[in-house]
Amino acid sequence: MRTAIVLALFAITAACATVQDVDKSFHPQSTTQIMGARGPLTAQQSKALLDKIATEAGEAGVLRRHLTIEEAVAESSLVAGNHTKLLADGTDTFPAMFTAIKNAKEHVNLEYYIFEDVESGGELLGDLLIAKRNEGVAVNIIYDSYGSDSTAADFFKRLKAAGINVVEFNPINPLDARVGYSLNNRDHRKILVVDGAKAIVGGINLSTTYQSSSLGKSGAVKDKPDQRWRDTDLEIDGPVVAQLQTLFLDHWSQQKGPLLESARFYPTVPAKEEYLVERRVFRADRSGKGGPYRGRAARSRCPASPTRR
Repeated sequence: MRTAIVLALFAITAACATVQDVDKSFHPQSTTQIMGARGPLTAQQSKALLDKIATEAGEAGVLRRHLTIEEAVAESSLVAGNHTKLLADGTDTFPAMFTAIKNAKEHVNLEYYIFEDVESGGELLGDLLIAKRNEGVAVNIIYDSYGSDSTAADFFKRLKAAGINVVEFNPINPLDARVGYSLNNRDHRKILVVDGAKAIVGGINLSTTYQSSSLGKSGAVKDKPDQRWRDTDLEIDGPVVAQLQTLFLDHWSQQKGPLLESARFYPTVPAKEEYLVERRVFRADRSGKGGPYRGRAARSRCPASPTRR
C-alpha cells in the first residue's frame, strides 16, 4: 500500500524547481555578525577573528564574503566559542554518538533521515536508548517517513513502549499526516543533541551501511548488497548547540509531537575558548528543509529519490 501511494504521488510531483544561484540571489552587507559567549562581537573583534583564521595572505576578504553570504542564507548569526572535532565515516561517528548518549544526564534528542538500529562496540542503539530512558533521561526522536521506510515498524514500537517519544516526519501515507501533506518535504537532517551542550551533526545517517570504514565493507545486512559510504560528521561542544536544539524543536512542534519538558533544553554553555581557529565559527540554518546546512536558496523541491541519503 505504501509503495503504491508513493509511486502515484511521485507521478504527480515529478517536476522540480530550479535551484537558485546564491551569489546572484543575495547581496549581503560588508559586515558579518558573530555571537560570542557574552553577546555580539564588535566590528573590530569580528575583523580580528576573521583575519586570524585566514590561513593565507589576502584570504580574509574572501572568507569574510563567504561567511557573510552564509549568514544571509541561514538567517542566523555566526556563533563563536565552540570546540569542534571532525568525525570520518561511521567508524568515528557511531562511537562518538554512543559515548555522548551514555553520558547524557537530562535528555537525548535525535533527528535523522534514516533511523535504523545501528550497532557500535557490540551494543545496539535501541538497547542504549531504552537503557537511558530507564535511567530517567528523556529521549525524543524524529525520523523521516520515507528515509526510514525500510526500518522495521517493531523497532519504533519497542522504543515507544519503553517511554521514548517518537515522531514520524511527514508520513508517506497522507491518511497519517498530522499537518498539511507534502510528499516533497522530507527531513534530511542528521542531528544528535545531548543535554543542550553537545551535538553531532553532518552527513552520516543512523544506517547500518555506515557501520564500518568507507575503505572496507559496510555493516553486514542480511539479503542486502554490500555498500560503502564515505561521509563526515562534526562533534560540537559550545553555545552554538542551542541553535541545533532550536532546529530540532521547530520540527517537533511543526510535526505536532507531544509536549516536551524543555525547561533544561537551553543550559548556560560557556565558550570553550576565547581565541578561535578555523572551523570554530559555526552557524545553523533555520530554514527547516534540506538539513542544517542548506539555506532557502539551495533548497530542492524534487520528490524523494529512491537513492536515500
